[in-house]
Amino acid sequence: MTRLLIRLFVKNSDAVQNKKVRQSYGTLGSFTGSAVNLLLFGAKLTVGLISGSLSIVADAVNNLTDMISCLFTFIGFRISGKPADEDHPYGHGRFEYLTGLAVGILILLVGVELFKSSVQKIMHPVPVRFSWWVVLVLFLTIGAKIWLGIFYRSLGKRISSVALSVSAKDSFNDCIVTSAALLSVVVAYFSDLPVDGYLGLLISLWILWMGFCALKETTSPILGQAPDPALVEEIHSRLLAADGVSGVHDLIIHDYGPGRMMASAHAEVSEDADMKKAHEAIDRAERIISEELGVSITIHLDPIHTDDETARYRKALLCDILA
Repeated sequence: MTRLLIRLFVKNSDAVQNKKVRQSYGTLGSFTGSAVNLLLFGAKLTVGLISGSLSIVADAVNNLTDMISCLFTFIGFRISGKPADEDHPYGHGRFEYLTGLAVGILILLVGVELFKSSVQKIMHPVPVRFSWWVVLVLFLTIGAKIWLGIFYRSLGKRISSVALSVSAKDSFNDCIVTSAALLSVVVAYFSDLPVDGYLGLLISLWILWMGFCALKETTSPILGQAPDPALVEEIHSRLLAADGVSGVHDLIIHDYGPGRMMASAHAEVSEDADMKKAHEAIDRAERIISEELGVSITIHLDPIHTDDETARYRKALLCDILA
């Protein structure tokens, strides 16, 4: 199903570094998520009101916030795909991180409101009415959320999107929330225990925790988290593969949003080498890294003396590190 939707709505789907392709993936994820969550909201709200279950109504409201989150994600992809301008010379890519931040805040607000409602339900319990078709609806919604989580995760991995990855985790977590709501209905069938309010309270605490995790995941790149070690190693390897390069130092990577990595590095070459050929090799390395890794890199050529004992020690140390 995921592959079919990608083929239908994403042109040149393999060109994930292309800004327009990323926007298409984001639009597909946002609209699909909005449609699914809107249907789930309507179904759960209906059965929640009929059964009198606060946990089901709370789960329905959670789906409504998920739908709003999808709209935030869509806006985030549209703005992050805008080209660089005078005020933002490195583009608008980090807006995608801000979108994830907004989603995290929204999740926290829902958790707080649900916590308050659950406390009220515990203090003033209302019986939950059991119905088998309510159970059926909840089972179907769990299946829909599992599919949506897999869908989000697939898209997120394809374009390395923090926002879609957060949405995937939220969808899987919603399955736990709905399972708790389902439990309250089943318990109501077998006993008169007022568990609905307590389960709503547990759901609210879970939602609050997920909101905190979402905030943590989205604020890290905004604050300037360390680059992926695998990416650092890959850039090192590509530079050392260039003709005449014997060492690399002062590699710095800046993250301006998904697909907008910029870097600088110093490449060491022998001072006796042909500087023109060395410069051409460095230029080729820049192009290869940009095209294959999606990192726009500027490399400074550092001529070094290679015949003395210190240079031999540096070379041996470098080989030992790479081994």
